[in-house]
Amino acid sequence: MLDSITKLLDQISAVFLVLSLITGIIQCFFGYRLLKFWITLFGFLLGFLLGYGISGQLVSDSAAVPVLAGIAAGLLVGFLAFKIYLMGVFVFCGLLGFYLVSAISFPSGDGWTVLAFVLEIAAFVAVGILSVKFARPFIIVITAGSGAYAAVRALTSLAPSVTLLQVQNSRLIILLVLAACGIMLQFLMTADDSRPRAAGRRR
Repeated sequence: MLDSITKLLDQISAVFLVLSLITGIIQCFFGYRLLKFWITLFGFLLGFLLGYGISGQLVSDSAAVPVLAGIAAGLLVGFLAFKIYLMGVFVFCGLLGFYLVSAISFPSGDGWTVLAFVLEIAAFVAVGILSVKFARPFIIVITAGSGAYAAVRALTSLAPSVTLLQVQNSRLIILLVLAACGIMLQFLMTADDSRPRAAGRRR
């Protein structure tokens, strides 16, 4: 019985790693184009978690109510995130910055824990502000970098027998190359977005 559960958990973990690899590659090469989709999806998930968590505390004798409340809150927050685009950009890119800083290994200890948290919050605010002020270039860089990191991290877990992926310096080189390719491709694909549109047709 225990072996069956362990095997099932390993299979679920492998599925999540494959999904992480796929979404990381998509994020790396098409992050700017798919930003509104990611923002809407993130808004839905955030709204669902908040709605489910809050209603679950208020209504403890029903399993359906928290789920329905979570779905309703998710749809509402997802819709608002899609409509209030810049706010969504701030939160989404800020969380990517938070995620990248949280991936850094700090020494153990209360002081380091506090410092890590302060740096994560600072990264959230700084990246959020910069992504709004310099939307296209900053969004391209942050989505390519975070997507490359997620893809390399997932690939490392999926292929433990590949020696190249188990060496930190090799992983860093692969990450930088993948991120650079993603940045260049996104800039090429979105070149028209940076050109000012004509105010009107010439008569």
